[in-house]
Amino acid sequence: MENTIGAYGRIFRIGGDEFVVFAQMDRAQAASAIDALTRATSAWSGQKVDTLSVSVGCVFAEDLPGASIEGLVREADMEMYDQKKEYYLLTGRDRRR
Repeated sequence: MENTIGAYGRIFRIGGDEFVVFAQMDRAQAASAIDALTRATSAWSGQKVDTLSVSVGCVFAEDLPGASIEGLVREADMEMYDQKKEYYLLTGRDRRR
């Protein structure tokens, strides 16, 4: 995450395997950073875990005028869970069960 997003802002672990990033990026930079993160996690292979996947929710403060930081995180979280749901449907894998 530091290699792909760290140059744009700050990364905070908010629990377990969930992180939040506060960054200053335009839409093209965000898309590029998310693509780089997805490629990096897709290429990763470990000794204890064979593969790694990532689900991302991305929101822009300019799209939600007046939203609090908590509101922005909540919106990004909903997008992330939508992406995670799509991943589970496409792969047939579901860690929740």
